[in-house]
Amino acid sequence: MRSFTIVARAESGQGKSHRIARTVYERLKNHGAACQLLITSPEQTLRELVERSLHQHAEIQQKDWCLVICGGDGAIQEAINAVMAQPTSQLLLGLAPAGTCNDFAHGLALSPAPEEIVNVLLNGVPHAIDLGLAGEKHFCTIATVGLESTVNRFLRDHKTYSPRRWLFVLTAAWQLMILKAVQLQVTIDGEAQEASILNLVAANTRSYGGRVRIAPLANPTDGRLDLLMIQSRSRLSRMFTLLDALRGRHLNRREVFYQPVKRVKIESRQPYEVWADGEPLGTTPIEISVVPAALRILRPP
Repeated sequence: MRSFTIVARAESGQGKSHRIARTVYERLKNHGAACQLLITSPEQTLRELVERSLHQHAEIQQKDWCLVICGGDGAIQEAINAVMAQPTSQLLLGLAPAGTCNDFAHGLALSPAPEEIVNVLLNGVPHAIDLGLAGEKHFCTIATVGLESTVNRFLRDHKTYSPRRWLFVLTAAWQLMILKAVQLQVTIDGEAQEASILNLVAANTRSYGGRVRIAPLANPTDGRLDLLMIQSRSRLSRMFTLLDALRGRHLNRREVFYQPVKRVKIESRQPYEVWADGEPLGTTPIEISVVPAALRILRPP
C-alpha cells in the first residue's frame, strides 16, 4: 500500500484546505495507510514543507511514497516549483483540490470531494503530466498577458476573489469595455510577428477563472501549449467573443488566433504583467515554453 505525506496551505479556499486535508488524512488512516499531515503556519510556507518532505523521503528512500498537495491552483504552483527544483524524477504526486477555482484538478478530471480524493490516492494510476515554464517559474494551467491578468489583478487588489465563476465573468466583461489593446511582439517557435491583442493565453489545460474554457483543445499530456491571441475589435465583437469563450466555442471567430506551440517569446515596449494559476509570475519580456511529462500525478483509475 502507498504511504502519503499531505502538505496543505491553510488559507487556500478561504480556509477550506485545512478541513479537506484533515478529512483526507483521517480517511487514509482508516484504510490502514501510513500518512503524515503537514499544514502551513506563519513560521513555515508550503514550499518549505514540500522541501522538508522531499528531504526526508530522500534520506529514507521509502518505496511507494506519494506527496499529496492540498490547496488551490496557486498552492499547487508553489509546491510544484519546489518539486521541480529537486532531482525527483520518480516522485509520485497526488492532488487534493481545495482552492477557489481548482482549474488544474478539473483539467485532470480530479474531484474535490474527499471520498473521491481518497479513492484516487489509494487506487489511482500515475500519469505523466506536462507543465508550462514562464521565465524561471513553472505553472500548471494557463499563463496570460492582457485581459485575464488585468482581471486577476483587479480581484486581488480589491480582495474580491470568489469561488463563483460569475464574479470572474462579470469583471472580465467590464474590463472588456474599457481595456485598451496590448501591443506585443510575439515570437512563436522562432517566427516573430507584431500583435495588437486583448488577451494572450498559453494554455496547458483548458480553463481558468473557475471553468471558463478559454482553451478547449488543450491537453496536459500532449507535449505542447495551446497559444491563443484575441485581437482587439469593437465592443460588441468583444462581448460575443466572451460569450462564446464561456462555452468553449470561440476558436473559429476571426478575432481569435490559435496555434499549438512548444515555445513563445513575448516582448513589448512597456512591461505587462504575466499571470498563471491565479498568481503573478512577472512581466514582459518573457519566454513561455512547455515542459513535457514533467510530473507523475495520480489520476482516476
